Amino acid sequence: MILVVIQDILSTRFIKKYKAKYDAAPPSSAAAGYDAAKIMYLALKTAKGSSKAANSALQKIVFETTIGKLKLSKDRTSIRSVPILSLSKDGYKF
Repeated sequence: MILVVIQDILSTRFIKKYKAKYDAAPPSSAAAGYDAAKIMYLALKTAKGSSKAANSALQKIVFETTIGKLKLSKDRTSIRSVPILSLSKDGYKF
């Protein structure tokens, strides 16, 4: 059995703040929306508000998201490492 392990500071902080505000665990769509807004904000901030420069910035910035680092390729495909935890009768390993 293989599980994706998502344990980093950003995801823990996001979940804690979401639960405090909505008194419920966040759905994955909430984290995805949060990350998308943050990515666009950082791209526009880097580009000083220029949409053309923001498009270029999207390809150059490595973003810290709720599930780890993310980089976008030229065709805007996401490139990210995902930690995998393998479970067996002998225990687990990354």
